Amino acid sequence: SGKRGEFRVEDLSVKIDSKALMARATGKITHLGMVGTELDLAFDVESGQVQALAERLGFRFPIDGQAAARGVLSGKAGSIHLVAHSIGLTGDLISLDASGEVTALGQAISTTRLKFNAATTDTEALLALFGQRVPLAGVARGRGVLVRSSGTFSVEDLKLTAEGPEFSLTADGTVTRADRDPEFELSVSAEVDDVVAIAQKLDLDLDLDSGSPSGLKISASTKVHRSEGRLMVETITGALSGDGLQGTFSGNMHNPRSPILTSATLSVTVDDLSRLAPWLHEDSQAPLPTEFELSLVGSEDGSLPFVFLGSAKSGQVDARLNGKVSALSSDAALDAVINVNAESVSELGRLLGKELSSDISLAAKASVSRNNGPDWPLVVDLKLDTSDLHAEAKAEVPWPVKIGFPFRAKLKTDSLANLSSLLPGNFPDVGPVEFSAHVTPGADQLQLQNISLKVNDSDPPQSGKPSDLRGSLIYQPGAGPQHPIRIRGELQSDHFDLTLLTESAETPDSQKSSQQAKADTEPGTLIFSDSPLPLEWIRQADITIDYAAENLIIPYLSIEDVQVHLLVGQDQLQVETRSGQVAAGDFNLKLG
Repeated sequence: SGKRGEFRVEDLSVKIDSKALMARATGKITHLGMVGTELDLAFDVESGQVQALAERLGFRFPIDGQAAARGVLSGKAGSIHLVAHSIGLTGDLISLDASGEVTALGQAISTTRLKFNAATTDTEALLALFGQRVPLAGVARGRGVLVRSSGTFSVEDLKLTAEGPEFSLTADGTVTRADRDPEFELSVSAEVDDVVAIAQKLDLDLDLDSGSPSGLKISASTKVHRSEGRLMVETITGALSGDGLQGTFSGNMHNPRSPILTSATLSVTVDDLSRLAPWLHEDSQAPLPTEFELSLVGSEDGSLPFVFLGSAKSGQVDARLNGKVSALSSDAALDAVINVNAESVSELGRLLGKELSSDISLAAKASVSRNNGPDWPLVVDLKLDTSDLHAEAKAEVPWPVKIGFPFRAKLKTDSLANLSSLLPGNFPDVGPVEFSAHVTPGADQLQLQNISLKVNDSDPPQSGKPSDLRGSLIYQPGAGPQHPIRIRGELQSDHFDLTLLTESAETPDSQKSSQQAKADTEPGTLIFSDSPLPLEWIRQADITIDYAAENLIIPYLSIEDVQVHLLVGQDQLQVETRSGQVAAGDFNLKLG
């Protein structure tokens, strides 16, 4: 109706009925034939095939389901206004409802503001439809306001929650740009009720199966920012707990107020370390409460190195770590020092899974360094001190670490007996002692080269000439009666007093038989000791050693220019001299 230039259509009803879409619109159109044609239409739209409808409109939508919308379309050409009273989508994996408005529909200045609520019953399957593999099944809900302005979409008042059998997550904040390169600012909090299960589902190789406490839980909260392609984590705080374990952690990464700064702290208390350390078997012993702390701060742009501090304390053992690393990468330059102080060697042995009976104190210091680059080794310098001995080891360890790297070892002590506090077995009280060797571990053997051993005897005083030993050995550990210990090598001495090691040089007269006493006073009388030789060890050894000495002292004899071939194997001990001189005569021995 109306006159020219002012035609109008009232009581308009339009209906579309197709396989993918059903739509109905009612209302009026005014000012027909004029530039400012005006619409006022109420509409209802339904689709039972959302995916097919989207494809017809040129969009790819990975979710199928049913959708419905109801609202009003009004305004003049160029400033059409859409009010959506309700928009709903229901599919197998998602449900959505929204309401809001769109101004200047189809124009560059168009704006959109839609409040929405969304939910899914299977987060894993839903994310998979969008090409994201996150194997954490659960339910999720979200609400917010979708805004479009100047051609850019954003989300205001966003609130997300997700829950699964092992986790819960909440996030709220703003997505300032919602596209393929999103920008957002979110406050996030999360709780994980079973860290082991989550790590397994995410294929994280954390080796938690045997070493982690049962029921390990983690909770954390933080602010997450993303801008200009850069992710920033500000002030993350959290706690962890499990059966016999409690701890806290905090840190930040790319803090917006200090964009280059990264820091982290961790503090953990364990009620009993033996429950976490597989090499400890402490079923019958007292618990090993242990405290750990670690902190790190640095710069990822390379302007500052990362500086770290750490400590661990368990009973009478205290360890400290400090150093710096040029970057958080495997080939970064490193400079670190580790100090360990133990008031009791036996307590340290307990932590290492070794039985050491001594109660003397021990201090150890390890310096570790490497240059920047993939081909540089770790330079390790280890020093160990007790009140009785000093030991050193130096090595260049290939990086990444590989078995079989050589190292140089040194040892100084006032008496060999002091080694009994650190090594199994009993050693004679003789010294001072100096030892050094170039050691190369192998897959099934230990090679010692450039061996240098010097033994002095200060009680009673000797002539000042130390016993010395040099050469090389190859040692293979045993593995039961069928595979005894194997030792091969060549050794030489300028002077060696074997009585120092056998402790037979000073046998008290009261313990000597009449024949032994006679042998001591009558030259030329040769007699064996009444004491039986301790030969049980030959059943557990396979030894071949060639030994040469300019001067070898054995009980009651001094032998010059001696060469000895020692053979132990098949429950037999064989000793054969290939040359030797005693006084003005020759010395020959064949035993075995």
